[in-house]
Amino acid sequence: MVACDDRAAIHVNGESVGEIPQWDLPFSLDVSRDVFPMVVAVEAQNFGGPGALVGALKITASDGAARETAARWRCSATAEPGWNLPHFDDGFWTEAADVTPSGVPPWGPGAGVGLERASPLWLAPPARPNETIYCRWRIESPAFRP
Repeated sequence: MVACDDRAAIHVNGESVGEIPQWDLPFSLDVSRDVFPMVVAVEAQNFGGPGALVGALKITASDGAARETAARWRCSATAEPGWNLPHFDDGFWTEAADVTPSGVPPWGPGAGVGLERASPLWLAPPARPNETIYCRWRIESPAFRP
């Protein structure tokens, strides 16, 4: 699940899978049948005021036990060729920094429903208005380990 203030395009392993049209409508996707390693890549846009990106992976085992893992985003102000593909080396990209705990102003408790345990993230310094930030999260495996 991913949410973004203000708007975002979502890619998985280079394929467009959806959009987040506004900050309070998180995007959910089922990755249970996808190929790993997997990259969830986001073209995030901020149109003014505070901007943030938040994401989490909810893993459910066959016995029904579940856990959530916060996303570990790496971000850049530049989209390099292949940035949204698993083989891309993002080692020179910046790790996104926690902006504030989820549910705390300016986003409040209604933002990122289903993402209550994940902190909103962004680059430091924050994106300027009308700037696009490119972020990626590499997921090695959906394996559940209690």
